[in-house]
Amino acid sequence: LKEIPYKGEGYILVHGANKMEALLAECAGLLRACGANRIFARGEGLSENLPVHAAIWKMTAEKALLPQTKAVLVPLTRETGARYRQLMNQKMRGVPCASTMEQRDLDALLQRGGGYFVREGDKTIGAGQVAGNEISLLASTAIGKGAAVVCALASGIAAPEIEVRVALENEKALALYKRLGFQMEELVEIWHALR
Repeated sequence: LKEIPYKGEGYILVHGANKMEALLAECAGLLRACGANRIFARGEGLSENLPVHAAIWKMTAEKALLPQTKAVLVPLTRETGARYRQLMNQKMRGVPCASTMEQRDLDALLQRGGGYFVREGDKTIGAGQVAGNEISLLASTAIGKGAAVVCALASGIAAPEIEVRVALENEKALALYKRLGFQMEELVEIWHALR
């Protein structure tokens, strides 16, 4: 339900069911009644005949093999939170299966840490989040600076291997990661479009 007011999208996560078609129809009906124009589902027992909306892959790269960058991380603060949230929501709007950042999401990020702006000199060139060995969210705000944003966020990770997740349908991000040496490791999610 979360994405309906922002993107007009509804998502259904299924954990196995006996009467899958009936369950999906009921869930889709609820989402449509709440205003969803597009509905996506993933989980056990879904028909393979449903069209794929997004295939999410885990990709990894050795941190030591990533290029060096002059870009630096500037930790997210309560004072910069509104700007960060606005930037992320603007940049993620067209990304398949990307979640809208609500105030509660921002508050949780501020509490646990790992949110950054990425700067080169006096210019913000992007922003992102890291957790463990994963770059869990990133956005470039300057043309041609995606690699610098990735490498700067990787610098905030202590582990020797860096992980990202990317939808195959997000062709620009996929091409950037491959150019930086990330390898596709495993398919982690498939979201299907419901008719």
